[in-house]
Amino acid sequence: MTQLERTLGSLGDVSGGDDQGREFARGYDPSAITIEQALQNLAKGLADIARGLEVMGINYLGSDAAGQVRKSE
Repeated sequence: MTQLERTLGSLGDVSGGDDQGREFARGYDPSAITIEQALQNLAKGLADIARGLEVMGINYLGSDAAGQVRKSE
């Protein structure tokens, strides 16, 4: 997200200051903000899923090891 924001920010005002540019910006700017927020939510969601899968794997290995029958010597 940081790289995307840096790259897009370096472009400056892409719509221009004339009437057509301002009209375009009225539709573009709110949509761009919505998309940026959605991408941030997606990134957080994917990180949460990754952490959940990691915890699930650790729990699975622990329960698998605990459920094994060991031969007494």
